[in-house]
Amino acid sequence: MACSEGANIGTSENDKALFGSDEKISGVGYIKYVTVEGGYFELITSDNKIFDVHDLPDEYKKDGIVVKFTGHINKELVCVHAAAPILTLKIIERLEH
Repeated sequence: MACSEGANIGTSENDKALFGSDEKISGVGYIKYVTVEGGYFELITSDNKIFDVHDLPDEYKKDGIVVKFTGHINKELVCVHAAAPILTLKIIERLEH
């Protein structure tokens, strides 16, 4: 799949059951690699909200890339680094800047 097409990750019609939350989040942001606790990826939104992203497709695991995204806060997951709310992605698309 080409980056410009984006990745459609979630496919359930019942997002609350799939993601543990009905709080939809969408916008533009950038990916940041954090080196603590073995390393993980965060998504920093254009309004400076930070989310821990566990299901980031490999082609988006690049520090500093700009993305357009849609997802849900996943209240069913917890993580050892507990740095930010976990965002379960539904759609992600790389943007050129």
